[in-house]
Amino acid sequence: MTLFAGRINRLEYFIGTVILFVMLFIPVTLSVVIRLLAGDLVSKTTSFLDQILLLLFYGYALVLFIINVSLEARRFHDLNYTGWLSILLYVPIIGWIYAVFLLFLPGKNQNNKYGKETRGMNIKKIFGFS
Repeated sequence: MTLFAGRINRLEYFIGTVILFVMLFIPVTLSVVIRLLAGDLVSKTTSFLDQILLLLFYGYALVLFIINVSLEARRFHDLNYTGWLSILLYVPIIGWIYAVFLLFLPGKNQNNKYGKETRGMNIKKIFGFS
């Protein structure tokens, strides 16, 4: 598994980001809908089960965050920059500029120190399985 190694192109970065957003959006939406149906959206107390579910959700969100950082690092690799620049995406205002930069700037059309030229799309490669 090569979570932080290699390169991904613009399309793979975009699709990976959309998939991660949906994977985060679905559990949050389900939680709100279940709470609304139960009439318990603004409860003043939390049960033990609520606390366990919240802890599981935090773990799930952390896994998605790590995968997202790996997408960003590999996209920077495609541009022949170090993956450590992905930290800048979490700085207010500068992060939005870098996000647009990652989405629209084409990658290098030759091999670089981070891997071979990226062509086509591979879902396994997006999530670091090839």
